[in-house]
Amino acid sequence: MKEQTNYDYEKYVQIAQMAKMGWWESDLKNQEYICSDFIVDLLGLESNRISFTEFHQRIREDHRLRLKNEYMSLSYLETYEQMFPMQAKNKEIWVYSKICFQKPNKEGDRNMVGYLQCIDRPIDDPNKNIDFLQVNSLLYQQNSFIFITCFPAM
Repeated sequence: MKEQTNYDYEKYVQIAQMAKMGWWESDLKNQEYICSDFIVDLLGLESNRISFTEFHQRIREDHRLRLKNEYMSLSYLETYEQMFPMQAKNKEIWVYSKICFQKPNKEGDRNMVGYLQCIDRPIDDPNKNIDFLQVNSLLYQQNSFIFITCFPAM
């Protein structure tokens, strides 16, 4: 059975690498993210931790304030997803990030766990270009609607 577990783990790692994605977990007590090896390599980090401030400073300025405000309002939302550009190893990349669940710690903080996926840059062709701010706004509204529908008394 242990051999099967190792085999499964290796396959999950291969699939995550092919999908260009890795996991992260927020550490509210220390105000930082704990990141998988993929994210450490993608962002060129020296360790598997990056402060909230440093991470948010890497987000392109025209997306930064909106994302920070939305993230700070997530105390009761179980899921949240966004696409945004950010700085990684001296170049701009686009990422898709999703909060998958919240995990309370011993102090009662609701640490979040999610994934970050490197995605293709949006198309520059005006006939094919998607308004990513509009898409992100719709995703945020959808998440808010789900929260209100599922938790109306909160």
